[in-house]
Amino acid sequence: MDILIVDDSRATRESLVALLREQPEVNSVREAASAAQAITILGQAPPDVVVLDLQMNGPQGFRVLEAAKRMGLRAPVVIVFTSYATGRYRLRAEQLGADFFFDKASGVRNLLGAIGGASTA
Repeated sequence: MDILIVDDSRATRESLVALLREQPEVNSVREAASAAQAITILGQAPPDVVVLDLQMNGPQGFRVLEAAKRMGLRAPVVIVFTSYATGRYRLRAEQLGADFFFDKASGVRNLLGAIGGASTA
């Protein structure tokens, strides 16, 4: 499984990359530090799973969801992993096609579970 991590925090990206590379179902992990980078990657070589922060220099994560929808991508599985887990953000993300929505404060257990589920789907 190929995973793309989209987060403007270098520390978050590095932590997730290290953690995900240890998972047996994960073949590769790519990174994007901005919505623009993520959209380029989606257009060129879409991953199987996108782990997406919504709040990157403003709510730029929504641009990624909008672009994926506009491109007609049904894969990848999109997992929103954000510190801005408000009801309004959750609803908007789901309307734009996010498959899962997790608060970063809850840790990575839910994130890993969703990735494991995506690998068997």
